[in-house]
Amino acid sequence: MKQSRKIIFTVLLSVTAVIIMTLIENHLKYGYWCKSLMKIIVFCGSIFLYSRLYGKSILQTLNINRKKPSRKLIILMAGVYAIVIVGYLLLKDHIDLVTIRQNLMNKENLTVHNFYWIFGYIIFFNSLLEESFFRGFIYHCFKEEGMPRAGMVFGSILFSLYHIGIMSSWFNPLVFILALISLTVAGIMLQYVEIRNDNLLASYLVHGSANLAINTIGTLMILFQ
Repeated sequence: MKQSRKIIFTVLLSVTAVIIMTLIENHLKYGYWCKSLMKIIVFCGSIFLYSRLYGKSILQTLNINRKKPSRKLIILMAGVYAIVIVGYLLLKDHIDLVTIRQNLMNKENLTVHNFYWIFGYIIFFNSLLEESFFRGFIYHCFKEEGMPRAGMVFGSILFSLYHIGIMSSWFNPLVFILALISLTVAGIMLQYVEIRNDNLLASYLVHGSANLAINTIGTLMILFQ
């Protein structure tokens, strides 16, 4: 009974947090930094609440340690960067680049003067925030209750739905479905990296590499489209 209560609490807490952030991202007319602050409060608040309720430290909840990245991990980071860039080149004719640029410039209040700061935040901090929530908090709750595979799948699907909720207007239906599947697979792969390295910082570095590639594309769109 205690096991089921803990899992139910985690599912309800994480789903509620994602719904709140999706509503904020799509319906509240705030700038990027204000939305980011709300995201920090919602995601970190969920992690803190869980940790306090079940008597765990934040580092235990997230599985963070000081292991140095291996050579294989560095190669993987470079490979992820290359795959994202190549994927963009292959699919760019099916992506509404004009809408994406307008969304970034208008909805998020990006300009040629401030986007470097925002992209830097996305790479270095937002990646860690999302890894802490989806690959740390959610997965390790399930794992502690003997359900690691369920935690991996649930966290990855929620990760995908969260991002799709933000980007749904960017794609045609076919690319939308492909993005949904791809993001779920990406979430599973990031979790696998975390498991193999027994360290959340490993999946954070890979996630950061993917965001670096995405922001490289975004930089080109802002400056040259």
